[in-house]
Amino acid sequence: MLVYLQHAVVDGRTDASVNRRVVSKQFEYVEVDPEGNADSAGWAPYLDCRPATVDELAMLTDVIEGDWVRKDVESLALDHGVLLARTHLDDVRRRPLDRVDRTTAAVKGAASSLKP
Repeated sequence: MLVYLQHAVVDGRTDASVNRRVVSKQFEYVEVDPEGNADSAGWAPYLDCRPATVDELAMLTDVIEGDWVRKDVESLALDHGVLLARTHLDDVRRRPLDRVDRTTAAVKGAASSLKP
């Protein structure tokens, strides 16, 4: 089963409506298999999908009506999505730190070139 998730990273600032400011938003797709394993499905797995034919739907009746589909697949996908969101947060945190490091290095490099 393919599950779509969306998460956002917000910072401590607020907008004019006192809503926390979203600094990054990401979509994730998680596949959950009949054994309850959840894994990232990639960036746009739906591009490989097409509507099932009538014959294919007839063959899938047991799968569609299976117990695993009735279980809490959403929780399994969300648990995996939390891991993906943590990676997203780490990436967002790293960007300003990298920018500060590059700026500091550039300033120090410029200052050292001005010394006699």
